[in-house]
Amino acid sequence: MKKVEAIIRPERVNSVISALGMAGYHGVTVYEVAGHGKQRSHAERQGDHEAQLRPKIMLVIVVKDLDLDQVIKVIMQTSKTDMAGDGRIFVSELTDVIRIRTGERSDKAIG
Repeated sequence: MKKVEAIIRPERVNSVISALGMAGYHGVTVYEVAGHGKQRSHAERQGDHEAQLRPKIMLVIVVKDLDLDQVIKVIMQTSKTDMAGDGRIFVSELTDVIRIRTGERSDKAIG
């Protein structure tokens, strides 16, 4: 199992969630976050040394190993604008998942 964390533009969140749902991936957790990447260097060139945090959305999706590439493809296709600040996708290995209500574990808990 994999945990996919995608940091995307706020204006793309509905499109990404809709596309994931149409592809059969309905379980998603959404966080409002703020941060910066290379965009920060623009503010430093202007003499502003304060962190310029930009609002972003972080989507967290847990998927079976076989579904990983498809989920990444959907996220990239629907969140990409070809401009700086499109975001990042992080993938982590999960050792276990447990559904609290039923006690199901592993792949059965994420389906």
